[in-house]
Amino acid sequence: FLTLGSKVLGEGDKDLFEMNLIDEQIDVVSRAFLGLTVSCARCHDHKFDPVPTRDYYALAGIFGSTESLYGPMTNANQFGFDRSLQPIGEHGAAFDEPAKKYREEVAEATSVRNKARSSRYGFVRKKAALENEQKKTNDAARLAEIADEIKTQEAEIAEWDRKIEGHDADLKKLTDNPPEFPDYCMAVRDLGKPIDCAIRIRGEAKQKGDVVSRGVPSLFNVSGESTTADAAIARQQSGRMELAHWLVTDANPLTARVAVNRIWQHLFGRGLVDTPDNFGHMGSRPTHPELLDWMAGQFATKGWSIKQTIRAIVLSRTYRLSSDHSEADSEIDPANIELWRASVRRLDAESLRDAMLFLSGDLNLTPLEGSVISSFDDREFNDRIFPSDEQLRSTHRSVYLPIARYWVPGMLHEFDFADPSLVVGKRTERTMASQSLFLMNSSFMTDRAERVAAEVMSQPWSDRADTAFRRILLRSPTDAESEGLSNLAISLTAANTVTPAAANSVTLPDSGAPVPASQPDNKALAAGWTAACQALLMSAEFRYLP
Repeated sequence: FLTLGSKVLGEGDKDLFEMNLIDEQIDVVSRAFLGLTVSCARCHDHKFDPVPTRDYYALAGIFGSTESLYGPMTNANQFGFDRSLQPIGEHGAAFDEPAKKYREEVAEATSVRNKARSSRYGFVRKKAALENEQKKTNDAARLAEIADEIKTQEAEIAEWDRKIEGHDADLKKLTDNPPEFPDYCMAVRDLGKPIDCAIRIRGEAKQKGDVVSRGVPSLFNVSGESTTADAAIARQQSGRMELAHWLVTDANPLTARVAVNRIWQHLFGRGLVDTPDNFGHMGSRPTHPELLDWMAGQFATKGWSIKQTIRAIVLSRTYRLSSDHSEADSEIDPANIELWRASVRRLDAESLRDAMLFLSGDLNLTPLEGSVISSFDDREFNDRIFPSDEQLRSTHRSVYLPIARYWVPGMLHEFDFADPSLVVGKRTERTMASQSLFLMNSSFMTDRAERVAAEVMSQPWSDRADTAFRRILLRSPTDAESEGLSNLAISLTAANTVTPAAANSVTLPDSGAPVPASQPDNKALAAGWTAACQALLMSAEFRYLP
C-alpha cells in the first residue's frame, strides 16, 4: 500500500526524491483513511482544514523513518534510488543472500562483457573509417599506411572477439546455474535509526526549519495533551504501529466514517458524503449525517467488519427499492438525494468487459497465477511497458489485465477507468462519442456479438429474438421488441448479402426450423443476427444497473 505510489525517478536530488516519496505516502494514507488532504500542509498550514504544517512533518518523520522496499525501478539506479524487495516464504531469508550474490555476479559479468563489446566497436569504427579513406585516396604511400593500419585494427578486433567469447562463456556459466530464488514482495520496514523530520520552509527540501517530533495529527486533540512522539512513540521505532493504532481508536472519529461511506458508495453509486476522499471543509456535506454517525459506530463496535456492514445495508428497505420513477417525488428531490428510489447506475469498465466476456462464454474464471508483470522481460523496464497482443486478448477477468501508469487498456480507458497515478475514490463518469464508436466498431465487440449470435442462430426462427433478449438482457421481449429485433436482423441480413438479387431472395423458414448451414444466405443471415445482438449489447439496458 505504501510502496505502490508513483515516483519521480528522473529526480536527481536525493533529498527532494525522498520528500516527494514521503509526501505521496502521507497523501494516500490521509485521503484513504481520514478523508483529509493532509499533504496540502507541506508548504504552509492547511488553508481550510485544521492541519498545521507541524502535523504534516510529524507524519513525515514517521514515513521518513520507514524504508520503502519497492524493488528495482526504471532509471532509479543511476540516481541511487534503487531499492530491494522483501523475500517471503518458508526459505525466503535463506535463499535471499545467495540470490542477491548471484544477481550481483551476473550484473558484473554482464557489465564486463558489454564494456568489451563497446571497446571492440571502437576498433570496428576505426577500421570502417580507414576503409572509407582507402576508397577515396590515390596516394600510394598513404594507401600502404592505411593497409597496415587496417591489419592492426583487424588484429585488435580479433583479440576483442576472443575476449568477448570468454566473457560470454563466463556469463553463460553463471546464468545456466542459478541458485534457487525466493518469492519477493513490496514491503516497508523501520530504518535502523529512526529520525524526526525538520520542517521544510515553503516545502523546499533544502530549506530546513525546526525539527518536529514524530506523531499523529492533532486535529482531534481537544484535551490539550501532547500527541507527539515524546510519550507515544519509542525513539527506536518509526511510529507506523502507533499511527495505525491511532487510526482505529475512539480518539479518531474519521476512519470509521470514511470506511462506511466508501461501502455505501460502492452499493448505491453515491456516498453519503459525495467526496469520499475529502471530508474536510472543501468536501461535500453528508446528506444523512445521523445515519453516517450511526453506521460508523456500528462498524467500529462490530469489529470493523465490512461483511456485516454490507449485509446490514443490502437487507435494508432503502437498498431494496426499485428504480421506478415517481413524478411527485421527482419534483421534490430530482437528484434522488433522499434515496426515495434506487438510482440507475452505469456498469464500470471492468464489469462491462467481464459481462460481455461472460455472455459470449469466453470469460476465464481461473485465477491468474502470479503477477502479469512477470511476463515482461527485464529489458522492457528500461522504457515504457506496453502489453503484448496476447496479453490484450486475455479473457481473464479485468482485474488481471496489465495496468501501467501511462497506459490503460483501450476499453477500460474509454469507459472511465481510474487514473493509475492518482488517488481516486470516485471515478469520473463521462458520456463520449468515442464510447459509442468503440461499441459499434471494435473487434472485441464484434467477437462477443458473433459468439452470442451463434447461440441465437441455433434456435428456431420464432425463438431467436426471445433467446437474444433472455441471453443478453435477462428478460423476455415484448411482442413489439421481438418483431423489431427480427426485422433488424432481416434488414441487416439483406445488407450483408453479396448481390442485390441475393438480398431480394432472402427467405425465412415459416416452419420455425433453424436455417440450414448449407443455405446460400446463411453467412449473411449470421452477420445480420450478429449485428442485432451487438445492438442489444450496446443498449443502455445492458450497460446500466436498474
